[in-house]
Amino acid sequence: MQSIEDYELQQQAMEADNLSSDDNAASEPDASDDDNGAESPLALALDDLESRVVSALNDFKSHPGRATDPRGPNVHDELAGVLRPVVEVSAHAGPATARALAASYPGLLRLDECVDEAYDRINADLVLPVVLESAQSDVVPAKRAASLALFHTLHKEWTRAGSYLDGTTGAPSLAGPYGPGVQPGSGTVSAPPFSASDASRRNQARIARRSELLRRWVQASIPNLAPGTFTDASLDSAAASRGVLSASSALKPCLRYMAERIGSADDAG
Repeated sequence: MQSIEDYELQQQAMEADNLSSDDNAASEPDASDDDNGAESPLALALDDLESRVVSALNDFKSHPGRATDPRGPNVHDELAGVLRPVVEVSAHAGPATARALAASYPGLLRLDECVDEAYDRINADLVLPVVLESAQSDVVPAKRAASLALFHTLHKEWTRAGSYLDGTTGAPSLAGPYGPGVQPGSGTVSAPPFSASDASRRNQARIARRSELLRRWVQASIPNLAPGTFTDASLDSAAASRGVLSASSALKPCLRYMAERIGSADDAG
């Protein structure tokens, strides 16, 4: 028969074991909490890209619209340099990041979802609306002209290998932004297999993105066609000629946009 002293010693030992177990449990992180609370790799990467774009756009917004160094580049080249990081992220870093993340996390992230999210957050929700607003309403003519010129630059850069309007290859699985495209001089590149349904969906996305860029370009150009927008004597005359030329380029995106809509209507029957 167990004595009272033995029983008390046994209870004390059990309490000590329980306290030790509780301490160990408290010191170990809960893996499920980490999984539920952690941001996805895609969200973290896009946050970084967004911060780079916002920083460049803030620098552009705060620019006085005059050349900061009389012996350096003219104001138009200087503003184009300020906006260059926006172009790089919009046209190249965004699609490349989406492809890299989808390849690194095949069980977690799908390529099409990564590309769509990168385009929406960087271009549809940030770059295009902000540049449109600047082109329509900035009080500094040189910055209006730079904003208008950026639409042309984006259209050109988006057609490069690996970007949203990649025109370097007809292979759907290689064409950007879902593939790296075909660089000049790369020779013959084998294209991975690809389903017809995915090809159709990606082609529709390409048409929609091209149309959105051209539509924003037209919207940005039209207000600048008003007489005196860039030629008012009280404004910075240094930007007058460049501004008029940029505004007059509205004809080019208008024609492209009309051709896109006509082509889509023909495809739809």
